[in-house]
Amino acid sequence: MLTSQAGIARLAALGRNRRPGISTKQHIIELGKYVSLGLMSGNPSFELQLPAAGSPKLQKGSRWSYFSNELNYTVQHIHPRDYLRAPVVARTTANPRNSPTTRVAPTCWAEGTVKELSNLLAKSYPATTVTQWENLLAKSQCTTEGLFQTAGLAPELYQDTRLIELGSGFGAHSFVNAERTRSRLNNLNFDIPEMLALQQNVLKYLRWNSGNYGLCSKLSFTSSHEELFKEARRDTYAIVSHYAYTEFSLAERERMVQLIADASFVCLVANQHYEGLSNYDYISELANRVGKTLHLGPVCNPNQEKHTRNHTAYLLV
Repeated sequence: MLTSQAGIARLAALGRNRRPGISTKQHIIELGKYVSLGLMSGNPSFELQLPAAGSPKLQKGSRWSYFSNELNYTVQHIHPRDYLRAPVVARTTANPRNSPTTRVAPTCWAEGTVKELSNLLAKSYPATTVTQWENLLAKSQCTTEGLFQTAGLAPELYQDTRLIELGSGFGAHSFVNAERTRSRLNNLNFDIPEMLALQQNVLKYLRWNSGNYGLCSKLSFTSSHEELFKEARRDTYAIVSHYAYTEFSLAERERMVQLIADASFVCLVANQHYEGLSNYDYISELANRVGKTLHLGPVCNPNQEKHTRNHTAYLLV
């Protein structure tokens, strides 16, 4: 509970740890939002999934380490129905409320699943609309579909290959892929423990809210490098990552090189630069290192053309 000793300690930690780049006033406003959400979110009938104990933690001093306390507070004291209102979720995941309320994204190869999940998500998050979710979810699928066409790959390959997603954010894109997969083994989300707990809570909430407890049954979660590499050896797999991989430290990226080399294909979406590094140059060099052909194209996001001029989708195959 928020009023417990642990809850008060987590709230105090939020107050002490102001992220670089935001003013004292903004910090106080966001802290007030967390207090409000924590007080209104109590629901004893819904048991929250907490971050896994003993799992790797965010590296101190990294950009993402500043979100650690906020993520922990969110997954332990805020009901999943209110996650989109939490400042840390708005800052670290794709927010459907930034999408148009009319459908602008083209139809895609996952259209049926996109519509099904968009209806469920809009029902579960009343401040959003079905078309906002459709625009968000179809954008990812259309981008990948376009790259597959460029590379001459059969669309069925995306469904038939086990997908390992590096950094899954809110989880909605991985839910679409898990519902469509025809892989023998589960798809796998790899993320920091705090974000995995958020994804698991969202999925649990969608199951609970819809009565469909088999939703996305072919999806597993891990924050352990050892388990990630072990799982990758079990079967053919592909790598998917929307921005997350190119926001890893260079040391963490290097740790994933062999994983990328052994993948059937790799789909990445990245900003043009991250912390002064050209992602185009980095990914081009990476493709050469692992012996894969690089295909690239724009992110399919017609509702934010100006914003996405600096965003590129990459396919390594």
